[in-house]
Amino acid sequence: MEIDFYVQSQAFLYSLLLGVALGILYGAFKFIRTAFLSTKPAVIISDIAFMIVASLALFFYSLAMLYGYVRIYVVFGALCGFAAYRFSLGKLISRIYCPIINALNVANKKIRTKFKKITEKLLKIGNNILYNIDKKIDTFRNKQKGLSVRKKVKASNENEKEKTAD
Repeated sequence: MEIDFYVQSQAFLYSLLLGVALGILYGAFKFIRTAFLSTKPAVIISDIAFMIVASLALFFYSLAMLYGYVRIYVVFGALCGFAAYRFSLGKLISRIYCPIINALNVANKKIRTKFKKITEKLLKIGNNILYNIDKKIDTFRNKQKGLSVRKKVKASNENEKEKTAD
């Protein structure tokens, strides 16, 4: 099936918009990666996930617009749209959310340290309570043992007195 020039030019222009949409999606991936995923394996996994999503989007776009034919001008249009977004509006948005991420990281560290201090205090209180309960139980056991030892001593003393009295 032959695709006329009008459909091809329309597909190219829409692929530019697809590239801009992929640039916005990449910005969201970058925000999440910068804010939460700072390890190298996490960055690699998120980049691979973005590449899979972008390739599937390009494939489904080609299915919808060009009857399943993936044309080089569609890929080129998507790359141009992506680059145009990343080097213009993407830079501006990046300058906006980087300070927000830094503020969130500082707030996160403060919350973690406060939570850690509160947890340590609660654990110390719980430890003191359990230690005191254990100590009281031990003293109660020792008193019980002491009573039984006293009874045995009394009984043995009485037996000795009876033997000596006989």
